[in-house]
Amino acid sequence: MQYTPSRNTIGHRRASISLLLALASSFALASPPAVTVPVTEALSGPNSGSLGFTSLSSSGRYLAYVSSVRSARGNIYILDRTTGTNIQADLTVAGQPSAGAATASPVLSADGRYVAFRSLAADMGVPNGKTGFFIYDSISNITKPIFIGYASNTAFTQLTISADGRYVAYRALLAAGSTESNIYVYDRVAGTSSPVTTTHTLGTQFIQISDDGRYVAYIGQVRGVGKTEVVVHDRTSGIDDAFEGMAQGLAMSADGNVLAFVSAQNSLPGDITGTRDVFVRDRKAGTTERASSPITVNSHSGGPGGVTISADGRFVSFLGYVAPLNVISLYRYDRATRTTKRAVPAAGFHEYTFNYPSTSRDGRYVSSDGMLLPFGTAARIQLTDFGTATGVSVAPASVTVVEGGNSATYQAVLLQQPTDNVAVNVVPDAQLSVARSQLTFTPSNWNTPQTVSVQAPANDIVQGTRTRTMTHSLASSDPEYTLLPVASVTVTITESGPPTIVVPTVWSPEPIPLRGTAAPGATVLITVSTDGAPAFISVSAVADAQGNWASSLFIPSPGPYQLEAVANGLHSIVYNMNLADEAPQ
Repeated sequence: MQYTPSRNTIGHRRASISLLLALASSFALASPPAVTVPVTEALSGPNSGSLGFTSLSSSGRYLAYVSSVRSARGNIYILDRTTGTNIQADLTVAGQPSAGAATASPVLSADGRYVAFRSLAADMGVPNGKTGFFIYDSISNITKPIFIGYASNTAFTQLTISADGRYVAYRALLAAGSTESNIYVYDRVAGTSSPVTTTHTLGTQFIQISDDGRYVAYIGQVRGVGKTEVVVHDRTSGIDDAFEGMAQGLAMSADGNVLAFVSAQNSLPGDITGTRDVFVRDRKAGTTERASSPITVNSHSGGPGGVTISADGRFVSFLGYVAPLNVISLYRYDRATRTTKRAVPAAGFHEYTFNYPSTSRDGRYVSSDGMLLPFGTAARIQLTDFGTATGVSVAPASVTVVEGGNSATYQAVLLQQPTDNVAVNVVPDAQLSVARSQLTFTPSNWNTPQTVSVQAPANDIVQGTRTRTMTHSLASSDPEYTLLPVASVTVTITESGPPTIVVPTVWSPEPIPLRGTAAPGATVLITVSTDGAPAFISVSAVADAQGNWASSLFIPSPGPYQLEAVANGLHSIVYNMNLADEAPQ
């Protein structure tokens, strides 16, 4: 989605929201590397109160948030950033807008259709002393309860929703006033909740769920031990993957593999003693890295929840501070390029401003709370556009070639303009060859696709059909492209001899029926020539899954002719025929 912020006040269906855009000025940090300052939008809500607890949809088009007046009464809204419409999501059983109460933790599905949230509103059926978790469907305009009972009512109580909006995970206390809790997963389709078997009691409220609802991540204390851990529970196998983290704030990639969390635990890799830092755990690789490096950013969560991660686990956005600023700012760390960008607040916002970040699926947009000047006046929402990520697009991801035959092609192109030339080195497998081993993109031609041609030279070894890989690496003085990984291309090599051609000795009437064999799916070109002259007649056919092809041709006059079939660059044996005045019967 391409979005151009507006400076105009936009009318809304149920409430109005004015969208103000300010270009932030550059700011150089004392610690290298320098960070880029992106553009930030400042969003005002439907009343004079405060805004916060944001959640972005996959594309960043929809934004859910809490609008409250003096923290006493709050409501859930969904903003469509494209149309400017703003609708209330906390509706009563009668379908009327709730008068509001303590509300928090809105979380959006990927398409922005569903939002799950917490409310204590009596007009939504929540008795005094209890908590209600709800889900709103923006298409049917209906809010349904997920759970009404005992749960922690801190401002940081968090729900989590799967990408398709089917599953919602939440924590509930075992009884009123209990310190023991359990995690439940609500199935919107079935309309039921089931407990997640956990070995951990209440730690913090942070919960995450994978796109498919299989993995549930949470922070908890080991029962009977008191040690705080980050846990990923596999709902299919029932197995827990736990590691010590002392975490405050948690985010998980779409597939459940990469986790980002805030921790003050000094034993973690790269930890700065005495500070809270942001770490990333890759479960498959078994590695943990400090995301708040390489610059000397000491993470400050601004309250739990100060970290979020893109769906692919590449971008980690967090709240931190760095000398000489000594104020909280929003940073986005790129795990692929190992570079960090800092967002500068919009005009009229206090520098000590960011809180509760949420990211779009690709990590481009990040929303967070902000404080208007003078400090403490009111909370607002800031949305930072970090721009299109640097990268190299390679397509298609797979091609097929015939050993000894024609080449196949794919293309590569940069996704963002570089500051200097970027060389893409093309490295073929030993059984492959390429016409160009390096592609050079400049700041001028970066968005023009370049073609790679790959072949499988013939050899005398029968290996059958196999797959090989084309890999790529980058070389550039642009730090955004220095460490960036590039996708590989899978090449399927089929082994096939030259095509064959068979002409019947008897046929009637014209034209002449032809048949033969070639590699399955190959296009076969049959040509007719005479006395060594260039071909003057040609027809084509496609070999079926068994490698058989059939066609026919008409030769207008008698005489000697030569017939040849070509497929995938391979030539058949030349067939000589002498066409008489009349076709054989």
